[in-house]
Amino acid sequence: MPRSRTDRNETQAAYQRAYRVEQKAKRKPSRDDVARVALHWAITRALTKEPQYLTKLRATIVERLVAQGFDRNAAAARFDELTDSYEDGWTFQRKPHLARTDGAKAVEEEQDGGSGR
Repeated sequence: MPRSRTDRNETQAAYQRAYRVEQKAKRKPSRDDVARVALHWAITRALTKEPQYLTKLRATIVERLVAQGFDRNAAAARFDELTDSYEDGWTFQRKPHLARTDGAKAVEEEQDGGSGR
């Protein structure tokens, strides 16, 4: 007899919860974590070393967001807001639950300028 949709959803939700706990225990970054770091690196590098790249990066990201159905002006405005934040020295929020007691924390602080943001 086939399982009901509710049963399948409950099973999937339980699996997903367990999976997230497992990933957290392994300290494995999510796709969003990797994407956040990559975008931070790309924007800050463009702002400091390759300003002409920022224009290309902006155009590419906006075009890809538009292709996904987002409004062009809203996508461009969001990118500009993010870039302005980075220009003002903003870094993404730390994840305190990942703090280590070994030298990795010192490396993290070195990479973000020790701002603690």
